[in-house]
Amino acid sequence: TNNDSTTNLPLKHRLEKPDCEPHIRPVIIIGNGPSAITLSFILSGYWPYYSHRHPSDAIHDRLSSIFTPDGEPQKSLIECDLSKLSYGLLGRTLNPVSLLFDQLQNPNSDFGDGQQPQSSCLEWRRNRQGAIEHLVLGQGLPGGLWYHLRKSKTIFTVSRRLWMQLPNLEIEPFSENENSTSGMKRVSYRQIFDYYQRYVEKFELGTNFRNHTQVVKVEWNSERKYWVIDAICKVPIKPNCFRSGLEDRRKN
Repeated sequence: TNNDSTTNLPLKHRLEKPDCEPHIRPVIIIGNGPSAITLSFILSGYWPYYSHRHPSDAIHDRLSSIFTPDGEPQKSLIECDLSKLSYGLLGRTLNPVSLLFDQLQNPNSDFGDGQQPQSSCLEWRRNRQGAIEHLVLGQGLPGGLWYHLRKSKTIFTVSRRLWMQLPNLEIEPFSENENSTSGMKRVSYRQIFDYYQRYVEKFELGTNFRNHTQVVKVEWNSERKYWVIDAICKVPIKPNCFRSGLEDRRKN
């Protein structure tokens, strides 16, 4: 969702009890929609590599410099100058890095229904050393707005199924009889919500999420140079969800 956001480094969480020591987290994401889930995926050490040729020569030529003489990507896109690689791209957003990512994840997806879905140009590899400790704060279960629409099993998305997918995991088909073009079909709101739950579980992102948590205040501590986030947890959290060490404020 467009409401997902991150604050600058470093951050602290204000505890309800003044005698408790605040816990520092390098990154805190406010909102737990699709973009926040994807960001958590990347911060957990899943890095994208350009490994399959893009159908556009112009885009491929931009990325050719990251290949070795043997044709293997020598570094992840995370390690590249994305502003340079995405410079001048135009599309549905003013963010050129987003346009580059969209083109690599779903090549030529902006050209209408006449185009058959094409395979992603990206390969995702786990780099545990590149993981960054973080937390995702959201008012419901992972999915953002889709959490509130989860009961709708007969209402379908405007976007095609392929365009609703997050990196490295396909949305399950409606039936076993669907063919390779099923990615162009739409999915129900409930199916999208269930997909986001599977995604968080499959890639073990759950320990980074503080669900049913409402952020009530964000302020900058100019003296100590960090952000202070005030949040209220609306439901009790199981002990194994506290692995990141951030305390919660329980609502009476």
